[in-house]
Amino acid sequence: MTVDQCFIGDTNWGGCPNPDVAGILVRVSAYMANLLLGIILMYSPKEAATAVWAQLLTVYSLLVSGIIAIGNGDMLRTHAEMTVFLVMSPLSSALVVYAVLGCFRRPHRVDSLLSKRRDHLLTRLLVIGFAIISLALAIFTAVAKPHFFSPDPCTIGPDGHKTRFILENLLFIPYAAIPDLVYVMLADGSEDVILGVVVLMVPFIVLVLSLISALVRQRRSLAKQYEMQSNRSKFWVTWEVLTRHYPLLHFCGVFLVPMMYWVLVIEFRLMGTPDNIFSMSFGQVLAIFVVFPPLLQVIQMTPMMWPWFRNLAFIRIFFGRSPQSVSPVKGYLVEDDNLDKDSSVVDPFMDSSFEYDEGKERLNLSYSGHANP
Repeated sequence: MTVDQCFIGDTNWGGCPNPDVAGILVRVSAYMANLLLGIILMYSPKEAATAVWAQLLTVYSLLVSGIIAIGNGDMLRTHAEMTVFLVMSPLSSALVVYAVLGCFRRPHRVDSLLSKRRDHLLTRLLVIGFAIISLALAIFTAVAKPHFFSPDPCTIGPDGHKTRFILENLLFIPYAAIPDLVYVMLADGSEDVILGVVVLMVPFIVLVLSLISALVRQRRSLAKQYEMQSNRSKFWVTWEVLTRHYPLLHFCGVFLVPMMYWVLVIEFRLMGTPDNIFSMSFGQVLAIFVVFPPLLQVIQMTPMMWPWFRNLAFIRIFFGRSPQSVSPVKGYLVEDDNLDKDSSVVDPFMDSSFEYDEGKERLNLSYSGHANP
């Protein structure tokens, strides 16, 4: 096949599809599993073991199968890159950060599995291990000679552009893909390109504005905490205050928004390829069942999440309701700073509580094991 024969209609036929790596159901399953496991990790940290081990099983199966296929010369360079992107999702990136924090004895959300304790050594090594393997594989696929992969005359090789290819393979880093996506859309040159760029940037802009609003609303509490914890980094003090007042902002900033851009990068890379033509395979069928355990776990969390969701600031503003302080027994968090100063509200999703001393504006953050990032 020559380069001129690659495109027939709107499809690039230069390489055979690989439904076990980049099939439609595999991708949808990866997106759903990462979203659901992210919800479990953020809002039910005591049940994080399921999310962590499920993610480890998924990423290592992808890495091992991908490395074997590359070793046998049975994988396209595009699909090798796709393996890295599916492995290094925002959830995986968060686990790597937690594992590194655990190595430095810093408390975090997944202390039950990724702390400095000796019995957590294996889990930490597995998490850091897949990050190192993924980084090595990303660099290898960017610089390796074509004979390591299946022939693909329709894909431009890295010769003379190795640095660019390495950087493109690192776009799985949260928020790193935004400039690249904007560049791709501007290069398209269509009439609606400006509208497309604006829509693309909306989640990021909303997140930034929400963060600024949270900082303004919590400025007095932050000032008190800076004074009380003067020996600590202001970054971590700010992080702790905001994540406990605004868990939804925390979830969106760490998982949801990065995941949106992660999905867009993957879909843009596979646009116009045979991988978007549905074909049933064992890998795709297996991928469907990966979603069921976290889905059932999230469904079980629904009774706790619904009252919490109704008390979110933007929901209350939309329906014109006033904030409600729910008793610690039920344990639903009011995501706002408009609480009675003598009330204590416990958040079951964050496993922490806010306590306001009567007649004071000092905020005491009480931890019960799952803190910080």
